[in-house]
Amino acid sequence: MKKDDFSLTTFKDAIKLFHSLSYEGKEFPQGMYSKTLAEIEISETLSDLLYVLEKFNPDFDPFDWGKKIKIAIGCDKFPFLKLVLQESPIKGEYGFLVDRHSEFLGHKVSISYEKEVELKKYLNDLKNKIEDIFYENHLPSYKYLIKKYIDENSQDIPSSERKGSILLAEDEPDVHDLYKMELEIIGYSVCSAYSGEDALDMVDESDFSCVVLDLMMPNVSGLDVLEAIGKEHKCIILSALADDNTKETCKNLGAAAYLEKPAEQTELEITIEKVRKGEHLI
Repeated sequence: MKKDDFSLTTFKDAIKLFHSLSYEGKEFPQGMYSKTLAEIEISETLSDLLYVLEKFNPDFDPFDWGKKIKIAIGCDKFPFLKLVLQESPIKGEYGFLVDRHSEFLGHKVSISYEKEVELKKYLNDLKNKIEDIFYENHLPSYKYLIKKYIDENSQDIPSSERKGSILLAEDEPDVHDLYKMELEIIGYSVCSAYSGEDALDMVDESDFSCVVLDLMMPNVSGLDVLEAIGKEHKCIILSALADDNTKETCKNLGAAAYLEKPAEQTELEITIEKVRKGEHLI
């Protein structure tokens, strides 16, 4: 959906549906977000609502939405789940997605590792359920905008000789397909790993130009993979996590670059070229 097509009703319907699915009909718990969400509920105009959203997005400009707007709502088992309105690769088109990326990284040395794995499965299932129901209810969906973009651009993949090969480790299928296509369009062959285990099994099977690595993967996380291969392979982190501590950890484990999702095709291409030349950008 184009920015100008969004209405007050679009936002309110999305928030209400997210709440009903994430709390399974329960009242929203009192706490850090309840007052702000109550202000959203009583907003009488879209402008009023957008100004309230500044409380979730400190750098948000109601007149220029930028790449994403976050609305922290939480869910029954995890208070930091977010509803996000994100600009898609189709410029000017926005869709809703569920951001579960404040969850634990699931490093294997964690004493609560098994509980973290269980939480990840719950959140991933909930994310897919909410996003599918959003689409069924004709709310703008980021997942389906990605599918549309892939359908429209897959024919642009060149058939000429490849620049090199890249191992792409990303567990969410729609996001994986998006970045696989982007990498192929800029001239690389791509080997797909949908888990940390797959990435570790595959990394020595070929002379990869670099490894593009998501962090939020179940069981064996991106940090586990990076810890194992970061000093021997050129690794680019591609993650929705944007905090300085995570970036510093990745740097110490050997990452050559760190890109925040959503990363544009040009940004990917320039970063890969620099990392292949031996530059460290983090």
